[in-house]
Amino acid sequence: MGRFTVQRESEKPIMIRSLRGPQALFVLALSVGTAAQAQAQAVINGRVMTEAGQPLQGANVYITELNVSVGTNQTGNYTITIPAARATGQAAVLRVRSVGYAPMTRDIRVTGTQTVNFDLRRDVTRLSDVVVTGVSAATEQIKVPFAVARVDSTQMPVTGGNALTQLQGKIPGANIVSASGRPGAAPSVVLRGPTSINASGRDQGPLYIVDGVLLNGSTPDLNPNDIESIEVVKGAAAASLYGARAGGGVINITTKSGAANDGVKFGFRTEIGRNDIPSQFSLAEQTAVAFDPTGMTYCANVASGASPCARFIDMDTERFRINNVATPHASAPQAFMNDGGIGANLGRYRLLNLYQSTPFPTTYNQVDQATKADLWTNANADVTGRVGNTGFFASLGYSKQSGAFEYLEGYQRTTARLNLDQTFGDRLTLQANTFYSVQDEDGGVQDGGTAFFRLSRQPAFVNQSTRDSQGRLYVRSNPLNQGSQNDNPLRWLEQYRNESEGTRFLGSARLNYDVTEWLDFSGDFAYDRGTSLSYQLQDRGWRTTQANPAAAVGYIRNDAADSRSLNTSFGAVATPQLIDNLATTFSARVQY
Repeated sequence: MGRFTVQRESEKPIMIRSLRGPQALFVLALSVGTAAQAQAQAVINGRVMTEAGQPLQGANVYITELNVSVGTNQTGNYTITIPAARATGQAAVLRVRSVGYAPMTRDIRVTGTQTVNFDLRRDVTRLSDVVVTGVSAATEQIKVPFAVARVDSTQMPVTGGNALTQLQGKIPGANIVSASGRPGAAPSVVLRGPTSINASGRDQGPLYIVDGVLLNGSTPDLNPNDIESIEVVKGAAAASLYGARAGGGVINITTKSGAANDGVKFGFRTEIGRNDIPSQFSLAEQTAVAFDPTGMTYCANVASGASPCARFIDMDTERFRINNVATPHASAPQAFMNDGGIGANLGRYRLLNLYQSTPFPTTYNQVDQATKADLWTNANADVTGRVGNTGFFASLGYSKQSGAFEYLEGYQRTTARLNLDQTFGDRLTLQANTFYSVQDEDGGVQDGGTAFFRLSRQPAFVNQSTRDSQGRLYVRSNPLNQGSQNDNPLRWLEQYRNESEGTRFLGSARLNYDVTEWLDFSGDFAYDRGTSLSYQLQDRGWRTTQANPAAAVGYIRNDAADSRSLNTSFGAVATPQLIDNLATTFSARVQY
């Protein structure tokens, strides 16, 4: 028998020579059977990537002519299998579409096994961002029936000390105000104004959600470098989705993950700067108090009937006299002529004829004395990657804000995060997120609030940093008649101790099972625990501007708090194709 050739699709010809009789028939039957089996169905597979080389999960790959559609998995891979009855070698268009990216098409033949890869470019219009807040599954923003503002990591290239400060100027209608400016203080956020005149007795702040965890409180202990996106829901839609607790709106924070990565990537970021006072208030450098002819010493009030200004006093000498005493309070100062103080009524005639026209002989910058330009540091290291079916994101962060007040150490925060994305086969996925932080802070209302208030009341002639013979800061830095505001603010910052420390743990897990292409079940569990311990010390012998035996006793106070929150939910989403060209979605969810 001569020779013959059997050619299978996508393979080189197989040359069979010198076969005779039954051997040739057997080989011919085997070859023809294999070719028929190869042509029984068409298989199209490939991978969908971004132009930056990142895999795209959830991209829709479909053939309109055959009414076939599949989604890419967490590694960006897809597979379309066409039954033999429909794989006749006809021409078709393979299309791919992903939210936020420009769609692409490829002309193919529906036959055999072939690999078609796509690299999608980001859509500059960005009209179809996916939102996850208040919906049963990730949904294109244009299809959501309520307003959702979204900010992702590309719009936050420089992270702030607090996650919420990054929203300033990016969310229309959001009022974000840092009221105190203290290190570690979270800004106040109002997304919807009160419906009553004064909104007394109600919390106007929004509900905060981090990776499915409903937070107790705000977000000062989160690491802003871990954030992937922030979604904001305002108005009545938030309350209808999350209950009365969300009457002030919802801020949903999603942290980074390694689900859509290949390989391992490391990131390091360090920022170092200095805190400073952006502006200062000016002090009055002139007074109505009477001076001697040289303008250097102050005119003292004397007993009734004596000559006015019978004695002139050097102010620094008087300040030393009233503060350099063994008693737990300052001595009574000398009264000065034309010193009306803050509450005395000098009478109509004197008020009409007195002017603050005499300059103080010596002036000091009160703000410079009470503040400092100290360092702030923000350091972060993270690793993102995917090994096999496991994606991960881990980070370590350290932040220190020293603040600007003398004798205060400010606020420091240490954080650690581990996020895992695990795929079990093609239908079962698990997402687990954990976060832990430790915070330390010194300075409380007495330190920062009272001290700053009294700082703003110090006359320009006062030297706040002066110390007595025992090395103590003056307790009464201002001898003039200004009541309790005469207290030296610097001595509060140096002597009164108010320190606090806290921990925060956030944990969440989400299990998703795709029963079929149109039905999936999910279960969520979230846990939030925060602890705090505060310490206050007013030492025995606490000095006051006037006699106050109760204040001299001193005290030590410790406060501890432990708050915990648990929330779980179970849900199902069905998207059956009941009628051609009609998409339907049914969802059910139970939350505790």
